[in-house]
Amino acid sequence: MKTDIGMLRERIVLERASDDPAPGGRIARTYEPLATLWAGLTPVSGTQEHLGQTVGEGAKRPTMRAVIRLTPYLESLGPKRLDTFIHWPRQNRRFQVAGAEERWAGGHFLAIDLIEQGAAS
Repeated sequence: MKTDIGMLRERIVLERASDDPAPGGRIARTYEPLATLWAGLTPVSGTQEHLGQTVGEGAKRPTMRAVIRLTPYLESLGPKRLDTFIHWPRQNRRFQVAGAEERWAGGHFLAIDLIEQGAAS
């Protein structure tokens, strides 16, 4: 897949989820913004290969793929920090990161498979 800096046209927010105790014994999830990035977002079809994961029977499948420019800041977060969330403010949608793959194509990029979590609150 050809990756070009010009295809990064959407603003997304990389977020880290935090689950904290709430009144009544429930858990309250909050999201901490880590970075606002330019991304290329494309729907993922059921026949495409998924990045960095094995999708089993009954598992949620990625519905979107984001391509972002891999920056020194993102590299400093390390691979464990990419098991987080992406918020797409223009569409008010939040996705969980399902897998990622580095790509070299006229620059250093990261392709990320995303599983829709629903509307962001």
